[in-house]
Amino acid sequence: MSDERLMQFIGTRFGQRPETRERYAKAVQACKDIDYLDMTIAGIARMFGHTDQCLRNHLQRHYPELLEKRNLIRVQLGLSKRPPRGVSSSTAAKYAPAVEMLRTTDLTISEVAERFGLEKDSLQHHVLYHHRDVARQRIEKRLQALDRRATGGMSGTGRPNAPRKATEELYTEAVEMYRTTDLTVPEIALKCGVMAHNFQTYLQRWCRSDIEVRRKLRQEKVERQEQERAEMGDRSRSARARQRYMPAVKLIEEGATYEEAAEKLGLSAENLYRWVREYLPEIHRQEHQNQIVQLPEGTTCTKKSWALFGEAATVFCETDESMNSIARRFGLSPTSFSHFLARKFPQAVARRKASH
Repeated sequence: MSDERLMQFIGTRFGQRPETRERYAKAVQACKDIDYLDMTIAGIARMFGHTDQCLRNHLQRHYPELLEKRNLIRVQLGLSKRPPRGVSSSTAAKYAPAVEMLRTTDLTISEVAERFGLEKDSLQHHVLYHHRDVARQRIEKRLQALDRRATGGMSGTGRPNAPRKATEELYTEAVEMYRTTDLTVPEIALKCGVMAHNFQTYLQRWCRSDIEVRRKLRQEKVERQEQERAEMGDRSRSARARQRYMPAVKLIEEGATYEEAAEKLGLSAENLYRWVREYLPEIHRQEHQNQIVQLPEGTTCTKKSWALFGEAATVFCETDESMNSIARRFGLSPTSFSHFLARKFPQAVARRKASH
């Protein structure tokens, strides 16, 4: 990974802002220059208007090799009596278990610091200053996690890609009910006192497997019902229903409509239609074909619609009388009549508009 991409991702916490780089540029250059070797970091900081601690922190975070090399050369030249800089053995031992856990797990710095009773900022600075390989390794994992976004894995922030504990506790009962009952999402939300839309969003994001299982069970139930119906065959057509509807079916085969046959035998036309469609689909299809009328312009309509609008439509096509006048003469709704003409006689409507 390039330093530019790394800096773009980690932002101001690990990288340098342009204005920060510019602010300390002269001081950093002086630390690199051999002419300033006789000066301490504090002296260079005062020369360029910085505080000793701020310049040291800047060099420690962004130029650790420069500090180590400069201190070593000063010691070799006898300009400094300080030993080579670095972390003390006691500090290294104090943070060693935490650093090892950060290296081998995906826990956040806050979680690791809490486990070992350390200050979060102190542990973070120790890792940045003395274990930059660990910091880069964790940043690499976060960059990879940005592309995967796997539930339960690491997210781009370093935290697990999972719902917060409070959110998980809020929907625990609702999720369990979703898994074990056939209630719909709005019904479950009403029973558990949560928002249906929010609960649906929670399921879509964190419980995809439960959604797939429920969808599969629902599909299996539908297929099982269809199979049972197919296996029952003629048994599903009870003798009582056949005895009731078959006379009406005979009238339909002779040319009567569903309404006429139902009215003649005192039946419900809707129930008769549904029964024939479900148990005698071949008759239903044939009757549907018989009810279709082929119109002159190539369109089709039902016999019922043609009986209602046919004569008025013929007058509209053969004369110049206005549509509203024709509708009033035949007792039709002008709106319904205009819609019928637009659907079934578009060419005649177009000719009438062109002539005007």
